[in-house]
Amino acid sequence: MVEKRTEGTEYFKTKLIYMYINGILSGVSRYPEGDSFKQNPASIIKIGSNDATVDIYNIRIYDNNLTRRQIVNN
Repeated sequence: MVEKRTEGTEYFKTKLIYMYINGILSGVSRYPEGDSFKQNPASIIKIGSNDATVDIYNIRIYDNNLTRRQIVNN
């Protein structure tokens, strides 16, 4: 789950990524202020690496915000 920047002073504004595995919150990471997950124009999502094996068994992408509870229940 990619969080929008929180409200607050410039010093305390953060943008977080919450990583869930099988409905369990497994990690949180901050990403830089200037970064964005938006694609304009939208394009195909490519996942992979020449340096690692990547297995994706299931991925869901939404165009609206889900709450943490909705993610866990999903």
